[in-house]
Amino acid sequence: MDGSYTGTGSGYWLFHHCNKLQEVTVDCDYVGPYAFESCYSLQDVTFTNRDTQFYFLEHDSCHPFNANGSSVMQLTVHGYLCSKASALVEKTKSEPGRNIKLTFSRIEGDTTEHTEQIVPAVAATCSSTGLTEGKICSVCGTVLVRQTVVASPKHKQGTQATTVRAEAVPALGHTEVTDQRVEPTCTKTGLTEGTHCSVCGEVLTAQKEIPAKGHSEVIDEGTEPTCTKPGLTEGKHCSVCNEVLVAQKEIPANGHTEVINEGVKPTCTKPGLTEGKHCSVCNEVLTAQKEIPANGHTEVIDERVEPTCTKAGLTEGKHCSACSEVLTAQEEIPALGHTEVTDQRVEPTCTKTGLTEGTHCSVCGEVLTAQKEIPAKGHSEVIDEGTEPTCTKPGLTEGKHCSVCNEVLTAQEEIPAKGHDVEKVEAKDATCTEDGNNDYYVCRVCGEAFKDEKCEQATTVEAETLSALGHEITKVEAAEPTWEAAGNIEYYICSRCEKLFKDALGTEETTLEKVTLPAIPYVSEIDLARDGELLPDAMEVECGAGDTMTLAAMVWPVGAETTVRWSSSTPAVARVDQDGVVTLLTSGTTVIKAAATDGSKVTAQVTLNVIVRDYAPRLGASTLTLNSVSCAGVSVDLVESYGNQILSVSVDDERFDVEYADSLLTLTSREAVARGTYRMTLEAVCGNGRTYTYPIAVRASQTLPRLTVRQSQRFNLFYRDSQAALTITGGEVESAELTGNSDFVLENEDGEWVIRYADPENAPAKPSTRATLSVSFAGYNIPVTRALTIGTVNTAPKLKRNPTSSTLNTALNSDWSVETVLSGADGESLYAYTDTPGVDVALSGNVLTLTLTEAKNVSANVYVQDDNWTKPVKLTHRVTVTNRLPTLRAAAGTLKLNSRFPSETASTGMILSQGNVSLTDVELTPAAREGTAARAESDKLNVYYDADSGEIVAEIADSGIKNGTYSFACTGILESGTEISGGTVRVTVSNTLPRARLSAAMVRLNRRLAGEESIAVKVTLTGGDGYAIEGFEELPDCLDYADGFLTATIPNADFTGGSYVLNAIVSRNGETATLPAGVILRVQVYDRAPSFRLTAKGKLDVLNPVSEIIYTPRLTNAQGTVTDIRLKGADAELFAAEVVDGVVHLTMAKGCTYSTRTTYKVIPVLTFCGQEVTGSTLSIRVTQSTVKLAKLSNRTVYQSQTAPLVQVLSITSPATAEFGEITLNSRSTAALRNAVEAAGGIEVSGGVVRFPAKAFASLKPGRYTVILDVTPEKAAADAKPIQARFTLTVQK
Repeated sequence: MDGSYTGTGSGYWLFHHCNKLQEVTVDCDYVGPYAFESCYSLQDVTFTNRDTQFYFLEHDSCHPFNANGSSVMQLTVHGYLCSKASALVEKTKSEPGRNIKLTFSRIEGDTTEHTEQIVPAVAATCSSTGLTEGKICSVCGTVLVRQTVVASPKHKQGTQATTVRAEAVPALGHTEVTDQRVEPTCTKTGLTEGTHCSVCGEVLTAQKEIPAKGHSEVIDEGTEPTCTKPGLTEGKHCSVCNEVLVAQKEIPANGHTEVINEGVKPTCTKPGLTEGKHCSVCNEVLTAQKEIPANGHTEVIDERVEPTCTKAGLTEGKHCSACSEVLTAQEEIPALGHTEVTDQRVEPTCTKTGLTEGTHCSVCGEVLTAQKEIPAKGHSEVIDEGTEPTCTKPGLTEGKHCSVCNEVLTAQEEIPAKGHDVEKVEAKDATCTEDGNNDYYVCRVCGEAFKDEKCEQATTVEAETLSALGHEITKVEAAEPTWEAAGNIEYYICSRCEKLFKDALGTEETTLEKVTLPAIPYVSEIDLARDGELLPDAMEVECGAGDTMTLAAMVWPVGAETTVRWSSSTPAVARVDQDGVVTLLTSGTTVIKAAATDGSKVTAQVTLNVIVRDYAPRLGASTLTLNSVSCAGVSVDLVESYGNQILSVSVDDERFDVEYADSLLTLTSREAVARGTYRMTLEAVCGNGRTYTYPIAVRASQTLPRLTVRQSQRFNLFYRDSQAALTITGGEVESAELTGNSDFVLENEDGEWVIRYADPENAPAKPSTRATLSVSFAGYNIPVTRALTIGTVNTAPKLKRNPTSSTLNTALNSDWSVETVLSGADGESLYAYTDTPGVDVALSGNVLTLTLTEAKNVSANVYVQDDNWTKPVKLTHRVTVTNRLPTLRAAAGTLKLNSRFPSETASTGMILSQGNVSLTDVELTPAAREGTAARAESDKLNVYYDADSGEIVAEIADSGIKNGTYSFACTGILESGTEISGGTVRVTVSNTLPRARLSAAMVRLNRRLAGEESIAVKVTLTGGDGYAIEGFEELPDCLDYADGFLTATIPNADFTGGSYVLNAIVSRNGETATLPAGVILRVQVYDRAPSFRLTAKGKLDVLNPVSEIIYTPRLTNAQGTVTDIRLKGADAELFAAEVVDGVVHLTMAKGCTYSTRTTYKVIPVLTFCGQEVTGSTLSIRVTQSTVKLAKLSNRTVYQSQTAPLVQVLSITSPATAEFGEITLNSRSTAALRNAVEAAGGIEVSGGVVRFPAKAFASLKPGRYTVILDVTPEKAAADAKPIQARFTLTVQK
């Protein structure tokens, strides 16, 4: 049990070891042995019954709060001051040897006081101790003043004791006599068997009182009085002693209730009845009704009605004017029908409407098909385009006309001609290249030319134009320049316009400056340059042996001789050709000089300090081990030297491919080559224009992943669409197939591999289950295979028939067919056939019909097949032929109705023993005789046969029906009209209702939480089906009901609680009833300060931002749920807390730093029942998980490499940890540490550490130890960093 308990009884070990029980309220007469043994969480026990007795106080054993072992039971007992509960506490205190600490508290409202009784003192003697006077309560036995021991005074000194020796006489022993057991009766107590000594009278075994049993109450049902007989009220008697507990009283007879049977007037054909009387209760006839003869018909003629086009006519007939009965029926004369005439169609025009074709009757003129108006079509508008006027011709505006009827809709209007608008063109003389012209005039609008301004003399522009004159050209020969005089190039000059030309035709004009050649200057200065940049006097050149560089000599001034003579002071270091190309041969110093050749003796030079380096890339290993079936290949270091970029790589073996990226060479095989060693040459083309070659050896192996397969279920061979899933492990599966088996295929369906029939329509009878599974895994270029045996079963559906056999009656029905209903298989494609002679079968839905061709018993073989089945299911159905009448019985012998819910019905089906006969009706007759009271009650039921459902239905016609069982005889009527007995159907009517039960008989509410605290008590029903609780009658203000729970609250400040009898309202099938038996709920009110305790689970980890401590609140003196929390105290800002579903979740605040060695203190303030309650201080410790790093591999670098070394760190646990600060540990090799720091230090991004390449150039070849200090993100302030270590090898 968990929490609190309120109960009314306590037996042996009732709450034994209920470790979570905290509070108990007991209202009972007796608390047995060990009732609360080892309930260590128990804090409060309240005894609300002052007369509660305790086994422990009677027998001095089996303490109700016994504690096993060394644990201590410590609690408060609440009760009346003068009670056995108080005595229990005092007696427990007097026995300090028990591990029980009890504190007594008077119950609220207790006014009892102890009744003192003196316990006399006992004087001490020389040989025995005495006792002081004490006091006890004479009512409850509580010790008020405990007696203390008085020491023995011993004998006085100087007195000599005289010893008298006597011979011992043996004790006689008791003479035991049995005190006979006295059995208790219903009203008197009994005694258990006991014994006493017949000599001294001492009681040896005390007789104990046996409580009276009490009466076993039996209800003597009352009988209702009838019209003529008296009745009896309900009584009670004891079934054991037959004592009458409640005597039955006679109820006088009711007497007849007279009802008038109204008279019935006679009609033309039926006699009438005089007025009579009967009793409405017992139906006894008091005044009999007498018959009045029928009157006979009064004949009237119904005249003939002639038919029309649309209405039928009638022949002459006759009827009775008194009762309106038809004596001679009038027969209908059919309508004549219309004589149809067509109304011609009228076509619409552009402006007039038309009519559709119609019809009308030429006889009656009725329009049969009305002509509908056809709207006028309207004009089909066409635009007549306008024309613009010219200088001499008029134009037209835009117009419109109809293209159908040609009616002009908008007339076109004439636009006058515009006339000429002229301007004068002035006369101009012709030149060598441009035409001239005479004076003339041009119209700005139409462009026509005229000689006069009035436009009377027409001309053309061509006629008034004067042609260009053309050049008169003379050639000037070329002349070479000298150091003293300028020269010129060849050119031409026009004597008319004096312009210069490059050609004799004068098409390309030039200037004098362009044809003049200046005098040649001497060289005054030479500048040396490389790639367009001037060279310094001296420069350092890093290169490979044989590398070249091209120098250029820039001669000044412009126009001076540009040819120079090149030379090298030390050709062994570098030589230069006359094109300025310098070939660098070895390390050293040389001077490269350029001298002028025009006799000016001007020179320029540069001093080269040549450093020849080896730019070949460094290959980490020449022997590689390759798994040729893996697409991953094998990687080896290939490091660029002195920044010489690797542009491409290749090998001379076409079976392999190589790729280069990030200082790694990766070699893969294009196909799975055989195991062995393959020798080849690697070529690396670099940015310096050179190709470097390396011999390498590749040791090839073939290692495939381990393939495991599990078939999740057996393949059922019976179904064509059967499938079985395969779970394939060993890697990421790209494809899979079954080989060596043509009966099955393997397919992928939504990521799952499934075995199916290869050809379901032609599934083999005995398919092969052996195959080879071939699986292609991602990252491997050949598949993995293994033998596979497909697990199979051949399980057909279990078809059931209802009935399993049939009886066919040849005497009652000529249809020799029987039906049985199949179950166990569904599907629209089911069909059936038989190989049994004399039988035909048909299957419609799930109904199987067997038809016999001859009347004899047969066991038919029926084969049921489905399109999805590989073979049929065989059934054997026995058909027995007979000519005897079938038997009929109800499926359920008794139907049950409840008079409190009169709208309910009960029903049962009818079962015929033969298959080819059917019921048309069932007659139901009350078994009680006419005129009896039982028959009258039976008539208050409506029992009938529903032919549509084939069921007998019973319903209550009169809600005043008495409880009891009513019998109805069934008579079935077959299609042939034959009647057969159907036995008896019984209808039992009762008015019983269920009983309501509460999950708790008492609730306790805290006055300090009035209006906020509530306690829910669950309400359930027992003793009936289909009932629902709708509510309660007249609930007090302190209680509310909803959704199966009574909720208790304190409604106002004056509320003191109480005991309430509650009557539930129940419903069934839309009708309601109030339960007569109420339930009792006691509501107690107390006044105590609410408090709580928190139980913690979980821990806070600085490396896990979502870590939390979950506190489960335990509320005291309150019933409710925690809704909010706030923290206070010195460390409150370091933590965040929220309440989710009544539970407190405490987490670390964002952006705070913690120490794992500090104990943080916060005070929780919880909100529940609308109040804030402050709790005890919480002590919180923050932890940090142990961080584990993946082992780092050793690395190799080169003095010549320009790419940084990249080392990637990985945290293996915890998963939530992230990298923070990473530094170089001081215990790393000093030379390495100094070189890295001099080159700018390491660069860190997450877990990626980059060592600068400059650091490697200054290191000597050898091995260096690298230690990295790793501090995780958000680590505790006092946490030590984790170290990652690897060895760095530096090579030339």
